[in-house]
Formats: sequence, structure tokens, C-alpha cells
Amino acid sequence: MNNPFFKEAWQNKARHEKGIENADDAPEGYERDIKIFKGLTRNVENTTEHLSNTEDRDNIREYYKTVMDSVFRYNNAILQYGKAKLEGVSKDEMENIDFARRNVHNGLITNIGILARLMNKAGLDTSWRDAITDDRKHVQRWAQNVMYYLNKEDK
Repeated sequence: MNNPFFKEAWQNKARHEKGIENADDAPEGYERDIKIFKGLTRNVENTTEHLSNTEDRDNIREYYKTVMDSVFRYNNAILQYGKAKLEGVSKDEMENIDFARRNVHNGLITNIGILARLMNKAGLDTSWRDAITDDRKHVQRWAQNVMYYLNKEDK
């Protein structure tokens, strides 16, 4: 069916179900990043149930929590950086805040890599890792979109 009215209506329905009332509300790459996040989460929650090695299962689940904690800490660091910029703090303070933000970002990247290696070792799908990439901007966008999605889910 090529009726543009129906196409637009279905697109609006899909955005509404995803918690996005207006396409302009969604951050860049949002749908792609949330697809990656949901796939990762589903993989950790469901696939690890079938692992015979309980140590692998427990390590993967625990490290998934570590990655999510890193996502939260990184978003908090971004907010602190932005707040400091708005408040016009001194150059030295900005350098310290930026250094802390960069360290948290590095930790997030490291934790994502460790989780992927643990999952790979257990024979689980790690395609999500390639989708996030090693590019710092992509990791930043992914973390921010995950936080945006989780905040929308809480409402």
C-alpha cells in the first residue's frame, strides 16, 4: 500500500510507542543506538541463562552492570562539564573537570571492551560492540542516547 497518509500514520504510531512524540525530539542516531542497547540487554538477560558455566554467566551479568554504571557516571560527568562551562569556572577548574570527564569516558570504553571479551569468550553475540565502534564520539553518542532512552522509560 503506497498511501502516504497510512505511511505517516504508522510512522507516528511507531514513534509514539518508542516514547518519541516528535521525530525532532530524538537525538542523533537514537533509534540505531537503542536497537544496539536493547540487543545487548536482551543478550545478557536471556542468552546467559543457557550458559553451563555459571562463573561466565555471573561475570557477564556483573560486568553488564559495570557498563551501565559507567554510562550513568559518564552522563553525569558530561552534565558537570556543561554546568561548569555555564557557570564560567576558572580555566584550571575546567581543565580538572574535563580531565575527570575524559577519565570516566575512557573507563566506559574500557568496560565496554571487557564486557565484549567476556561475552565472546562465552560464545555469545558481540556484534553490538562493533556497532558501537571504538570512535570516541560514537561511544559518547551511544551512552547519551541510552541515558535519554532510560529517562524516557522512567516517565
